[in-house]
Amino acid sequence: MVALEPGETKTFYAYFEHLSKGAQASRDSRLEPRLVDHQIWTEKVNTTNIIWSIIFGCFLILILYHFVYYFLTRDSAYLYYCLFVFAVSFPFLTLISDVVDNPQYNALLFFSVSGLFSVFYFQLTRKFIPLQTLLPRWDKRLRLYIIAKTALVALYCLLHLITSDIFVILVIYVPAILVEFILMLLLAIALIKTKDRISLQFVFGSSLAWAGMSAVMIMSDPATSFTPQINPFKFATPAYGFVLESLVFAMVLAYRSRLSEIEKKEAKDALIRQLQENEALQEKVNKELEEKVVERTKTIELERQKSEKLLLNVLPKTIVEEMKETGTTVPQRFNNVSVLYADFVDFTRISEQLSPESLVEHLNKFFKHFDSIVVKNKLEKIKTIGDAYMCVSGLPNPDERHAQNAVRAALEFQEFLKKYNDGLRPDQHAWRLRIGIQSGPVVAGVIGDYKFTYDVWGDTVNTASRLEQHSEGGKINISEAVHELVRDEFDCKKRGTIQVKNKGEIQMYFVEKARQTP
Repeated sequence: MVALEPGETKTFYAYFEHLSKGAQASRDSRLEPRLVDHQIWTEKVNTTNIIWSIIFGCFLILILYHFVYYFLTRDSAYLYYCLFVFAVSFPFLTLISDVVDNPQYNALLFFSVSGLFSVFYFQLTRKFIPLQTLLPRWDKRLRLYIIAKTALVALYCLLHLITSDIFVILVIYVPAILVEFILMLLLAIALIKTKDRISLQFVFGSSLAWAGMSAVMIMSDPATSFTPQINPFKFATPAYGFVLESLVFAMVLAYRSRLSEIEKKEAKDALIRQLQENEALQEKVNKELEEKVVERTKTIELERQKSEKLLLNVLPKTIVEEMKETGTTVPQRFNNVSVLYADFVDFTRISEQLSPESLVEHLNKFFKHFDSIVVKNKLEKIKTIGDAYMCVSGLPNPDERHAQNAVRAALEFQEFLKKYNDGLRPDQHAWRLRIGIQSGPVVAGVIGDYKFTYDVWGDTVNTASRLEQHSEGGKINISEAVHELVRDEFDCKKRGTIQVKNKGEIQMYFVEKARQTP
C-alpha cells in the first residue's frame, strides 16, 4: 500500500513479474501484474539505455571496421564476420525496442535474423579456419547444414506470414537450436583435436557467447530476466558473451591478418634470398659447366676410344680406318695367305656330358687362349662357329712368313691343350683339337649393312676346311703348298695322297714339331 497526501499524485508502472502458480504455459495463462515507482522505472530505463548503447556501439564499431577491411583485402572472412556480428546484435535490438510498429513483423525480423546466426557462424568458421585442409569432412558437413538452415529460415518467415502463433513456430525453431548446439559442440571438439592455434582461439571465442547465454538461463527468473527495464544487467548477459566472442574473433582475424603479412614478408625475403642464391648458384653452375665441358670432352674421347677398340675387336684396323674415311669398304684380294681351321674331336659327345653353362665356360677359356696366340703370331681371327675356330695369316697386312706363323700358332694351340689335358682326372674327357692349314689366294672384306663381320672367301678357305676334317686329334694337317713354305723350319710327316670330296686327291702332311734354330 502507498499512502498519498490530499492532492498528491504519483505515477506507477505495471509489469508482469512471473507466471502465476498453477497457470498453464498457454495463450490463456494468467499473469500477475506488479507496480513500480516512476522514478525507479526511469532510472532502470536510463541504465538499460546506457548498457545497450555501449553494447550496440561495440557491435557497430566491429561491423564498420571489418567491413572497411573487407574492401581493402577482399578477404571473404571479414565479410562473413560483419554478417555474423549483425546476426548477433540485431535480435537484441528487436527485443529491447520495436524496430517496426507491427509486433508480428518485429517478431519476424527476430526469428529470421537470429535464425541466420548459425548460417553466418558456420560460414565464418569455414572461411576463418582452413577446414578444407584440417577437417575436410567437417567442411562438407557445414556446407550441407548451411543450405538446410537457410531453407529452414525461409520456412520461419513463411510461417510468420501465415500465422502469428508463436508456439507453432517454436516447434521448428527450438529443435533447430538444439541441433546447432550439438553441431557446434562436436565441431569444437574436432577443432581442439587439431591443436591449431587459430582454431583454438575460435573455439574460445565461441565458448564466451555460450557461457553468457548459459549464465542468464541459470541465474535469472524466466519471466523477468528478459524484461530489459527490470533486469538490465541480467538481460544483457548473453550480449556480454557475444561482445566478448566478437572481440576475440576480431583479435584472431587481426592475428590471422598479421600471420598473412608475416608470411608475405617471409616469402618476399625468401624470394630475395633465393634470387641471391640463384645468382651465386648461376656463377657456380657456369664454372661447373665449363669444368663439365672439359670433362665431357675427355669422356667423349674415352668413349670414342672404347668404341674404336670395340670395333677393332670385330674388324681389322685397316678396314676400320677405311670405313671411317669412306663409310664403306671394298672386298680385297690377297694372293698369299694361310688359312687355319681348328675343330674339337668328339665335341658332340662332350657336349652331352657337360651342362650348357660348363660347355660354354670351357670353350670361352680355350678360345681366349687361342686369341692370345693368334695375336702373338700376327694372325687375324676371323670367326668361331660352335666349336670351330678360324684364323688367317697374311692379311689384312701381307706377310711373307704367313705359313710359318700359321703353323707356329697351330703348334701352340696343341701344346696348350696337351698341358690342359695333363691336369684332368681320369674320369674327365680329354679335349683334342684337329687343325688344318692351307696356303693360297683369298678375297677378304666386309659385306652387308648390318652387324658387320670381316670374312674370307675362296678355294683356299674350302681346302683348309677339308684338311681340318681329314686331320686327327692332336694333329696339324697341311697341304703340299704349305709344306713347301715351311719344310725348312718344321719337321713334317708325309701322309700321302688322300681323296677329298669335291677336291680329288690331295698330298697331305702332319706337322711334327719346329726345328731347333742353329
